[in-house]
Amino acid sequence: MAATKKTIDSESVSKDRTYVLKMKNAPMQFFLRNRHKKESPLQYFDESMKARRSLCYSSNQLSVFVDEQVGDVILGSIVFTNGKLTVPKTNPQLQYFLEITPDNGLVFEEFKPDEIAQTQINEIEMEMEALKVAMELKTAEIESIALTVFGSSVLSKKTAEVKRDLFIYAKEDPKSFLQLANDDLTKLKGIAVRAENLNLCQYRSNAFYNNDTLLCKVPFDETDKYNTIASWMNSTDEGKAFLKFIETKIK
Repeated sequence: MAATKKTIDSESVSKDRTYVLKMKNAPMQFFLRNRHKKESPLQYFDESMKARRSLCYSSNQLSVFVDEQVGDVILGSIVFTNGKLTVPKTNPQLQYFLEITPDNGLVFEEFKPDEIAQTQINEIEMEMEALKVAMELKTAEIESIALTVFGSSVLSKKTAEVKRDLFIYAKEDPKSFLQLANDDLTKLKGIAVRAENLNLCQYRSNAFYNNDTLLCKVPFDETDKYNTIASWMNSTDEGKAFLKFIETKIK
């Protein structure tokens, strides 16, 4: 989506702002690009003008746009010290430049404690929800999700080990866990893993077979082969019949 032109106003620059580098192991001093160069483009797309406008941060100009600057231009340095830069509200030009430069979000970002706190709260709440769901799962459901996540190695473990591993997974990656727990195909994928382990179906040449009978072909761009057979068992008469056959064997 194209960016729209922003203007400097008292509301948007009425406070001191702190910016932090996104890189790990930030150097003691880091000089951010302060002007457009042919070999290092620094431009902002102005939606109202339908044009890219070259940027330049200058200590003696009111505008950060090259096409609005007049007379001598004194370049201003933008220096992050130990990964951090604080810009006072008395320097609205630099705050505006940092807001619209393409390096914003890539090289650095504004430090917003409230947003960081809210993000952390959301993460904690999701972790708690994932663990709550994991606690309420039945043994068969736990095994199905664990088979989907960890593969057939789950079948050689005791129930307590599988439960522990899945709880750890729910804690470390709650979003992925909740997606699996709410996915109707997860149980079927777990059953497919068990069926393959018991040689009730075999995977070869990008397809699942029951001995010499073709069950379903796996698309070449499918990253999880069990998605295909789970969908097949869920949506076709042949697949549903094969599912009933498997369930009689794995009980």
